[in-house]
Amino acid sequence: MNIILTLVKKDLALFVRNRFFLMITMLTLVAYILVYYLMPADAEQRFKIGIYPADISSTIEQELAARDMDITYFDDESALLAAVEASTYRVGIVLPRSVADTMTSGADTTVTAYYPPGIPADLNQAFNDLLSMIFNQISYAAEDHPINIVRHEETLGYDLAGKSLAPRDRMLPMFAVLLFMMETLALANLIAEEIERGTIRALLMSPLSLNTLFASKAITGIGLGLVQAVVLMLLTGKLGIHPFLILTLLLLGALLVTGISFLIASVARDMMSVISWGSLVIIVLGIPSVSIMFPGTISNWVELIPSFYLVDGLHRIVNFSAGWADMSQHLLILLVVGMGMLVLGTSVLRSKLR
Repeated sequence: MNIILTLVKKDLALFVRNRFFLMITMLTLVAYILVYYLMPADAEQRFKIGIYPADISSTIEQELAARDMDITYFDDESALLAAVEASTYRVGIVLPRSVADTMTSGADTTVTAYYPPGIPADLNQAFNDLLSMIFNQISYAAEDHPINIVRHEETLGYDLAGKSLAPRDRMLPMFAVLLFMMETLALANLIAEEIERGTIRALLMSPLSLNTLFASKAITGIGLGLVQAVVLMLLTGKLGIHPFLILTLLLLGALLVTGISFLIASVARDMMSVISWGSLVIIVLGIPSVSIMFPGTISNWVELIPSFYLVDGLHRIVNFSAGWADMSQHLLILLVVGMGMLVLGTSVLRSKLR
């Protein structure tokens, strides 16, 4: 029995010593717990809709509430549209103020539905049919005849899900991100090998400072990633859409992956460990590309991954001609996260080299 306990302790010590599998185990456990608590606690999630005007008839209100719809009323139509465009509500409904009288008289009733961007067209169509059914049911209850509903639908912002795009245009932002990912592995492997061989320590014996060394590595990583991404956008004919905006976005994307490269190099010892850690990073950074290729398949939690702002930004610029004002938030987040990653990576490397 003592021999078995000794072997178990030895195996556990070896497991803990392998930082890659230890980190994967801990992160997986934490991720599953977070996903559990982030998911809805209720068996059925109510459908959030906004309605203008606020003083609609009680009959319409009761019919909508009976179908598990969480209704918010607006006194200002522009406020409703802004909330829907920000995806606060699944749909915004604008009704004429005389809708109750119109329905009872049998006249045409105009119903305008506004949808947030990124919702598949078939889901919007299903909700349009539901609205028609609700209003016809109200009309039958009041006058025993159907009404002619004049429906208007509009997607606010960029219709990321509804616009028909060629597969290659949807995949282009993903190609750029994949290029950056490969540069992440290349730079991390370069730094890890120089640390393992003692090249960096030998360089530090000269008047070369750590800050200068890190600056040269950062310039190398940013330059390699940026040049390849620019060549990709240039040869595909997309760089001319918004050249300075695309260059700025790619520059910040290169900054982000360079910081991640420094972090990988700080925990990796050789090429195999770089590949192990890098594979995990590539999987995580590649998740936002799925939401571009298959709109509506991933919820808003994907915005927690910093590469989302790179791939989504390129998608909006290249395929929807988004401008500086539209991309201001994307650029700011990439700048802050990229600088944070770079500072964190250099700090960990600095402590490792001392």
